[in-house]
Amino acid sequence: KVSEFIVSMEKSNIPKEVTIPLSVIFRYIPSVYEEIKSITNAMKMRGFGLNVKSLKNPLKLVEFYMIPILVSAIKTSDELSAASLTRGLSNPEPRTHFMEVKLNKIDYTLLTVSLIGLGVYVYYFLGGVFFA
Repeated sequence: KVSEFIVSMEKSNIPKEVTIPLSVIFRYIPSVYEEIKSITNAMKMRGFGLNVKSLKNPLKLVEFYMIPILVSAIKTSDELSAASLTRGLSNPEPRTHFMEVKLNKIDYTLLTVSLIGLGVYVYYFLGGVFFA
């Protein structure tokens, strides 16, 4: 969840200038995806989907898809910005949290596997620069 992400970032002492935009992006991507699906369905109902006839005029295809996507993206970004201000993400005071975020066994396992993979990558693909 995005709220867990924010708590984790705050516990890691990541600045709010990084945390807030990332949390907005995580909320933004699913909203835009839903809008794109809706626009695609609306275009199919009007008989203008991705088919051979529409490929004859690609500029019209781009126009019919991009204009509604851009308008909805701007509207969605304004709504998400207002929601983040309402939730107090820009408040300089420390936030309180109901949830406790801790690393568990799976997290440590994935961290270990990632570090081993990084070591193998450095050794084999960078010529053992750090191990020489």
